[in-house]
Amino acid sequence: MPSASAGAGRGRTDWRRFAVVTVVSVSASAAVLTGMGEGALAASFQVSGQSFAVSFDHLTGEGFQQYAAVDAGADGTVHPVAQTGIRRMTARRMCQSVAVPLPAVGDVVLRMTAGDRGEPVTARNLVVDTETLRAEAEFTGVEIGRDAGTVHELPGPAGPAGAFAQRADRVEMSHLRQRARAATAGTFLLPDLSMSTGTDVPECR
Repeated sequence: MPSASAGAGRGRTDWRRFAVVTVVSVSASAAVLTGMGEGALAASFQVSGQSFAVSFDHLTGEGFQQYAAVDAGADGTVHPVAQTGIRRMTARRMCQSVAVPLPAVGDVVLRMTAGDRGEPVTARNLVVDTETLRAEAEFTGVEIGRDAGTVHELPGPAGPAGAFAQRADRVEMSHLRQRARAATAGTFLLPDLSMSTGTDVPECR
């Protein structure tokens, strides 16, 4: 359990170099098995065979929740993920990329950037099925170890009853780097959207 920073108020925890997936690792295996047993698949669609990279220079969110789940591919392969939801998000300098292997060509990278000219990226009811995450993070009003069936920061059904979950009133992350299997949102505003594709296009770092 990370310790609270000096002088932090009640319900306010400062976690440096916080890896979200590491926090849930103690209970992740049991939670994933529970989710599979109850048919709780994180994404509302069959996921592809590739994970993708997403980065933000800075992210602020209201209404944070997270619990372990699984995504399923068209071939029946399941992928353990940390389903991470944010009710309202504002972020600066987003980068998203995926490397797609193509016959006779090799890996073709699709790269998209937004929010790097002043106006921020915003989203409502954002859910990212995360495999790995690293960031400098600060959570306010955090609860760790809550029953996933009782977490309702976002509209819709909660997680698997009895499974490990965590939630917070507010989250701020800097230098956010993650790999994910899927993402959904009620709305996603991407100002200054730019996309590039090619074998020589670099992935987001």
